[in-house]
Amino acid sequence: MKTRWIAAAWLILGLAASAATQEGAEKAALKGVRLTQDESKIRVEINGQHFMDYNYGVEEGAPTLTQFFYPLKAPDGTNVASDQYARQKARLPGSDHPHQRALRFSHLHMNLGRDYWHQARHHHLRFTKVDGDTVIEELEWEGDAKAPKPELREQREFRFLAFPDGARGMDVSLTYRPGAGAPLKIRPMSWAGQNDLIFAVMVIRVAPELGDSGVVTLASGKTIDAKRGGGESLEIWKAPWIDISGTIQGKKYGIAFIAHPQNPYPTVWRRDYLYWGIQASIEAKGGLQLEEGQAVTLRYRVVVHQGDAASAKLEEKARNLGQPEKAAE
Repeated sequence: MKTRWIAAAWLILGLAASAATQEGAEKAALKGVRLTQDESKIRVEINGQHFMDYNYGVEEGAPTLTQFFYPLKAPDGTNVASDQYARQKARLPGSDHPHQRALRFSHLHMNLGRDYWHQARHHHLRFTKVDGDTVIEELEWEGDAKAPKPELREQREFRFLAFPDGARGMDVSLTYRPGAGAPLKIRPMSWAGQNDLIFAVMVIRVAPELGDSGVVTLASGKTIDAKRGGGESLEIWKAPWIDISGTIQGKKYGIAFIAHPQNPYPTVWRRDYLYWGIQASIEAKGGLQLEEGQAVTLRYRVVVHQGDAASAKLEEKARNLGQPEKAAE
């Protein structure tokens, strides 16, 4: 009888230890970044919570044929971005500019005046990595009947981050190479009196409520109220980083963009205060031309935070850009 009791006790202890080990494994699995891919998107979770989706399957008939991130969620689950095409299809108010699909990467003009902002296609070729905290994607941008196809080859690298203060983020690396048979020529355009902008490398359309209450903060500390405008340089600024923060259902949220200090061209930020977005362009006098075998890489950090710009510690996050850090604590 005593032997049976001892055996039963050891069995109970063993089951308890196994359950504890399983629970620990499940908790560990919730730590850090988790990437789940299907035929049209990659779902990104941080510490078991949905952060964003990378929609790489181009939707035929959409007003822009490019990949985009939507939704973008703060740690409490609040979405801070807007897919204007989805709003239009749902017949929601404020569904202007349906080509503005949350966070995306594009250019308004390239060779022969091709419009990659609204019409031309970004072909997803393959992912070379979907693992850990990193996604690496290869794409081709189509030309037109008079241009070689592809017109541009691109590699996008996304690394997803969780910061100690609770903010979430993504480091973005965009590498451009010429397409087949011709140099890559990206011509500048004029905007707000500046005639040497390549427009726009990265752009976001924020959630309507955030945009309506939004205040833009620059790295210099200057703030621009959405309703009153900003006086000098109303629409474009050169700055290491820019933030737009506002309220959604009474709580403060914000999105910041930080330019890597080693980018080969200065970043010029534009705030669209009519349709609520932030756009990253580069200043390239005379445009950009790459011959066969050449490439240019632009790097940025995106930060989604709760609270205002001051509480987001953006100077610290800018200083740490490019430095090794853990994806999650």
